Amino acid sequence: FFSTSAGRPTMRFVLFVAIVFLGWHGCSGMGPGHGRPTLPGIRVASSTVLPSTLTDAWDTVRDLRSFLTHVNPGVDVAWINVEGGESSRIGAHVQYDVGFGHVVGEVAGIDEEQYSLTFRTLGIVGGVDNVVVKLQLRPITDDPASCFMEMTKTFDVPGETKGTRGIVESLRRSAQEELTNLKEYFATGKHASKNLIVKPKDEL
Repeated sequence: FFSTSAGRPTMRFVLFVAIVFLGWHGCSGMGPGHGRPTLPGIRVASSTVLPSTLTDAWDTVRDLRSFLTHVNPGVDVAWINVEGGESSRIGAHVQYDVGFGHVVGEVAGIDEEQYSLTFRTLGIVGGVDNVVVKLQLRPITDDPASCFMEMTKTFDVPGETKGTRGIVESLRRSAQEELTNLKEYFATGKHASKNLIVKPKDEL
């Protein structure tokens, strides 16, 4: 396979070296000088039963700004880059600030028949990259006044990020807390008081 002819490497040998070289340098940042490998496609999931009809819950979940406002009480969420069209549509963007920094999200998919919304964050946020969030609502056949909701988050952890296990656990907890906040909103019509901002900072 690696025999040579007249002291020259065969074409098979040249191709093998090229494949090994490209594989080494292109494998999730594992090549020389790239540091630790990126951990791709990590997934966390959370679910709950919402005390709301499927239709009413979908009206809230379908609107990304509305959803983020209810799951992050007290956080100011605003639409950006939505001139000339409906706000909650594929390609629309929202921006908001949370404890770990400024976030810009983009609506990536809306499925009206399956009651599903998908959005992603742009750039590295809170030590993770390529965050994609899927929200899925399903009916409960024997309880039409309630519906089932699942939220899944997939993301990459860049190789230079420290404390990977802590980051994953933090995202897992935050996903459950977000659904708890949404459930409380549907149950009481109010937001969780612990995160509410009564006045803008410049008015305090």
